[in-house]
Amino acid sequence: MRKLYTSYYSLYCFKTGYFKSKRLLGVRITVGKPAWCGDKVEEEYLALAPYGVLGEEDWSKYRELYFSRVLGKLNPRKVFEDLRRLADPYIPVLLCYEPPKEGYNCHRWLVAEWFKEAGIEVEEFGYPRWIDRWIAQQKNLNISFPKEQTDLFSDMEKRVKARARYVKILGCENGVCRVKGSSGNIYEVDVGKGTCTCPFFQNRWIKCKHMYAVEEYLGKEIEVRKVAK
Repeated sequence: MRKLYTSYYSLYCFKTGYFKSKRLLGVRITVGKPAWCGDKVEEEYLALAPYGVLGEEDWSKYRELYFSRVLGKLNPRKVFEDLRRLADPYIPVLLCYEPPKEGYNCHRWLVAEWFKEAGIEVEEFGYPRWIDRWIAQQKNLNISFPKEQTDLFSDMEKRVKARARYVKILGCENGVCRVKGSSGNIYEVDVGKGTCTCPFFQNRWIKCKHMYAVEEYLGKEIEVRKVAK
């Protein structure tokens, strides 16, 4: 049967044994995971993590960006087979933070919607009708399901890029540039790794004003890595 499950860290990490007894194995699909989970989440599939989308507060825009930037680059049937092999002999349970509760949105349910469009069944563990109700609510919001990948550039990114002119490059050595921000703090942009030490980048994993300034300084584009280690 072509089926997998979704759930949230609080439930899985406190009832790991129960999940295992049901032949279910948690798979992290988030940028990070709660420290209190320890090593209870044994597997991860970070291609589904919302890199480049974190920090977008408007849910309609978040949805649009996640489908285009993340899911738009993947094949649902291939991802399903990858997950089944990863969890074998168990059934994968895709994990994120938000509980199934009215008013909550979570990217794991966007993944579920994406899989359902491809004919793959997904169920929120312990809440058998939750995902279908949640998807129905999305359609009531008049948010369309993107059919084609597009090259989107969010308003937030445009604002960040504009602020790059207030950044001063102190120098670059061995692919690492020291950058003085508008507030006077100094950060390091690693061109090869595609990272910056500033809080904006560390919390969102999208290009910050310091990275845009370095791009202008060096005359080359910095590639943000999809997986943070």
